[in-house]
Formats: sequence, structure tokens, C-alpha cells
Amino acid sequence: MGNTVKTASKGMKIVLWVVLGFFGLFVVTLIIGLLTPKKELTPDEIKQLAAEKHIKDSIAAIVTTPTPAPAPVAAADEMEKKLTDGADIILMHNQADKYIESQLNDPDSYENVDYTAPIIEEANGIRMFTFLVKYRAKNGFGAKILETSKVVIASDGYRVLGAKKVE
Repeated sequence: MGNTVKTASKGMKIVLWVVLGFFGLFVVTLIIGLLTPKKELTPDEIKQLAAEKHIKDSIAAIVTTPTPAPAPVAAADEMEKKLTDGADIILMHNQADKYIESQLNDPDSYENVDYTAPIIEEANGIRMFTFLVKYRAKNGFGAKILETSKVVIASDGYRVLGAKKVE
């Protein structure tokens, strides 16, 4: 019986040393993290971070606002020309389809139904194309449902900046 007590006691000592070792490692890591000087941002890095935040805020503002009825834009510029060019509109629709498919539970179930005409929207000085895409796709339960998403596309290269389902 005496050996059993010594073995349990020896096992407890090993566990205690392992726990103390991990605690010591944690304390050393914490001290090093607190003593390491923080890197100062350069003016160029600050400008880049501000520009990225501005773009994200603009996208969020457009995606969350309701889409107004399509109307002609008064200023005749390059963006308006893209709205009348069938190839550009097809490219926008293809980019939107690919983006929506990538967000689905079952991308192979995607079936496009309709698009609204793209319109130019502006938020925080950034101009983008927005339009609605109506489509059918399988939900998480495997049922095919009809949904509509508002898609925001960059005016400079037809990159999809975001899409949000519309109720």
C-alpha cells in the first residue's frame, strides 16, 4: 500500500510541473508581447487604410439602401456608355452570376430568372453599378426557392463588390 501512495504522489508532482511549465511559458510570452515596441504607421499606410475604409463604407451604404427605380443619369460619361453597351451589361451579369453561385449551399442548383437594368449609384463619392438579380437555387434543406439579391459592381473593372439578399 505504501508504494501506491508514492506513485500517486509522484504522478501529481509531474502534473504540477507540467502545469507550472505552461504557466511560465504563458507569462514569458505575455511579457515579451507587452515589451515589444509597436510599429508606427507611415503616412502612406495611413492613407491606404483610410481609402480602404472609405470604400468599405461606400459599399455598405449602397448595399443596405433600397434600389430606386432605374432612371437615366444626367451626366454623359464613360459609365453611361457602359450601361448602353450590351457586351458590358452581359459581362456584369456574368460576374454577378458567378459571385452569387459562389455564395450558395449548392452552386450547381443556380438558375437565373431575371435582372433589372443596371443603374449608377454613388455613395461617399464612389460611383458603382447596382442591379437586382432574381434566381432559383436550393436552400439548406434541398428545396429550390426563388430569391432576389442586390448586386454592387465596381465601375472600374466589373468586380463584384458585394451582394445582399432582398426581402
